[in-house]
Amino acid sequence: PELRLCPCGRSYMPTPASLKPCPFCGGEGTMGEAAWTVSCGNKRCPVSPRGGFVGDPMRARKEWNRRA
Repeated sequence: PELRLCPCGRSYMPTPASLKPCPFCGGEGTMGEAAWTVSCGNKRCPVSPRGGFVGDPMRARKEWNRRA
């Protein structure tokens, strides 16, 4: 499944499996539940990218998965 219930119980958020890997190191993308940001879960990532606050978990996933 691509969605799971948020810990707050009021909305749904993407599952880690629905997030593409980090474009710089291949690490797993992780969703921040409080601020709806996605970041690289690899602590050794040379870039440590993070998506900006978007206020919506589905939009955060879309922004992270988009590749230029």
